[in-house]
Amino acid sequence: MADEQFQARFRTREEIRSFGAIGNLQDGAEITTNGLHTRLIAWPGIGFQTEAVHVLTLHPADESDTYAYGMAEEAMLCLSGRGEVLLRGDWRAIQPGDIAYFPETVVHAVRAAADATEDLVLVTQITPPQFDLYEPSGFYNRAEATLNQSAIFKATLNASHVEIPQHQMGYHDSKSKVSAAHLTPAEVRTGGAIFNVYSGTPFPGLGIPAQLVLWPGAGTRTAGFNFALAPARASDRMHIHPVSDECLILWEGVCEGYTAHGYSGSQFVPLDTYDVILAPCGVLHGHRSTDTPSVLGGFASPPQLDLLLDAGLYKHGAFAPATFERLATAQVPGLDELRSATSP
Repeated sequence: MADEQFQARFRTREEIRSFGAIGNLQDGAEITTNGLHTRLIAWPGIGFQTEAVHVLTLHPADESDTYAYGMAEEAMLCLSGRGEVLLRGDWRAIQPGDIAYFPETVVHAVRAAADATEDLVLVTQITPPQFDLYEPSGFYNRAEATLNQSAIFKATLNASHVEIPQHQMGYHDSKSKVSAAHLTPAEVRTGGAIFNVYSGTPFPGLGIPAQLVLWPGAGTRTAGFNFALAPARASDRMHIHPVSDECLILWEGVCEGYTAHGYSGSQFVPLDTYDVILAPCGVLHGHRSTDTPSVLGGFASPPQLDLLLDAGLYKHGAFAPATFERLATAQVPGLDELRSATSP
């Protein structure tokens, strides 16, 4: 875990908004949203304006409410466990590495497998953030249309740490009827689809092997997600997004207690698996691997037009069509060996 001086729990909203911070998927203020236990990672309470990133935990047989957002898109990344999502009119199985995408106004739900032996853990992006989700916990005052910063800071500071299983995400495409690769962007845009983190459109914007997974070329509007495999001693390009808030997550990587280094604010700091670089719009950020490879992925909203322009995927006001190419772990020497050595 990053040094306390860089951790989001010890920084004010204004400090995070100006300089960024380091969070962790296993920490964060806890509330209930749509009937589910929810941990708040990147959200308006800590300075994010264009997106909210939460962690949902479902015990075996748990099921959410059935709901829809009139303005917001939602993307649910399955991190560990087994479950199903209500998508395109039916329940669809999801596995670690899958992302279920739901456009605004589309009714959806999620449930954990009743016979599961472990929790279903999802990392979800909601864009734009839905303030009413924070009202029952006392974090949002509807009458005054303000966030209760003192309550938020106290809850964040005192949040308990939980453990999330590692090394479960993988490539698979067994859902042809609802897979984004088998639907048109218009169909994805109106009814949703299932993506996979290892399948997407290659882009050179980070300087390391990377894919655009959720982006307008594939049918999303404001939801964005990219995924990258970083070789040992590799660095991505330091960058600032002019209009996008980004929540960049270190999904995998272990090296003598350090997994990668994330830059947020003024210097590089050591990160562990599931640490998060919180980079609101305008905050300089990036990463560099140490002596072992690492796996990173970022939720960003709106999709990072600066990277798309640089990659030639946005020209004359139009997006290039998405492709669905597999991002193979073999591209990164040592990654498969690292996984074998560190898996339970």
